[in-house]
Amino acid sequence: DVVVGALPKEAHGVEDLLVLEAGARAGGPAETVVRDDFTIERGPNTVRGNAALARLAERAGTSLVDARRARPALVSGGKIVELPPRLRTLLSGRLLPYRGLAALLAEPLRPVRPGPKSVRAFVEERFGATVAERFADLLTLGIYGTSADRVGFESAFPELAAAVEGAGGRVSALALQRLRGRTAAAGPSTRSGVVSTPLGLGGLCDRLAQGLGLRLRVSTPVLRARGQTGAFELELGGAAPTALACQQLVL
Repeated sequence: DVVVGALPKEAHGVEDLLVLEAGARAGGPAETVVRDDFTIERGPNTVRGNAALARLAERAGTSLVDARRARPALVSGGKIVELPPRLRTLLSGRLLPYRGLAALLAEPLRPVRPGPKSVRAFVEERFGATVAERFADLLTLGIYGTSADRVGFESAFPELAAAVEGAGGRVSALALQRLRGRTAAAGPSTRSGVVSTPLGLGGLCDRLAQGLGLRLRVSTPVLRARGQTGAFELELGGAAPTALACQQLVL
């Protein structure tokens, strides 16, 4: 977890910041490795572009670049299968066992449960446990660098979530609407496409961490935070457990 605290004012009257990171490096799952001429992302590959991210990249001395998107694929039975798979591939039973295929085709009959849910819970609700087990993580690993059960569907895919809700909660109904060309806009779109940086996403985090200098402490977990009058007292772990007071706290 990352904790940002505003330290008490120094003699010059300017508040300073201290960023506390429990991990050995800042950036969480975003980590970029360069090998020869190849940039390898060990975590998220892309994020959604927006003006705030562009300004942040500029402050870090880099810029946003449009991601080059290839057709997604997976390895099944030792063979590469492009997505969405062809009907013949689906019916062969290689990609999905027949019980999973039956659950997939039964999507129009599956009940719709209201309320926020994880990406995995959404896929399982609509297509069954077998499909969720095999494919749900593909929706989140490349962007969020974590499994589908740790990412909220409505937060990660707001436009799709709104469109599915507008179709009565069923993906099949949404697909039918789009085939008929009658999909109504669910409000103004804020999506600007998926982007990265020439440094990669992990490289952007590393550059921002370098800019913090001594204001960043890694391997320093916050064990406890106590609110006091006009301040917070933090109990820090790590190699040298200590206490720290700050005026403002952002978790």
